[in-house]
This record gives sequence, structure tokens and C-alpha cells, in this order.
Amino acid sequence: MATLVLIALAAVIAPILSELTGKVAIPEIVFQIALGMLLGPYVLNIAHIDDVVTGLSDLGLTYLIFLAGYELDLQRIRGSRSGWRPPVGCSRC
Repeated sequence: MATLVLIALAAVIAPILSELTGKVAIPEIVFQIALGMLLGPYVLNIAHIDDVVTGLSDLGLTYLIFLAGYELDLQRIRGSRSGWRPPVGCSRC
């Protein structure tokens, strides 16, 4: 139960830290990853991995992949008339 509280606390602190960076503009996800590494079993060993945390991490990874796919501009990829072409490995083709 304490691990879930720590995860929730990190989720609340990350956007606050992101806003405090000012002109540097460090994204919130950077703070989330850093707090996760800091609290996790490899640095401070405060948060422990259990079935609930594993389920939440799988759900979060699925959501992250969904958001990445949602932000794709399919018209650009399919070949709109803008002249953009996907990279194919040859810079002077």
C-alpha cells in the first residue's frame, strides 16, 4: 500500500517540478522517470514491485504507446503533397 502512495506522490510532484523549471522547460515525463528510478528498488529501495505495481506499469506503458500513435500525422506519412518523405537510409536519393 505504501508503494502506491509513493507512486501517487511522484505523479503529483512531477508536474510541479516541471512547471518550476521555467525557461529550461524540462518535460514532466523526465521528472516522472527520474522519480521512479530514485524511489525504485535500484537506488533508494523505497518502492517495492508487487502485482499491483506491475499491472499499473503495464497499463502505463500501453497508454504511452497509445499516445505516441495518437499523435502521428498520418497524412504526412501517407505522402501528402507537401514533399515530405520518410527516411529510407540514403540522404541524397
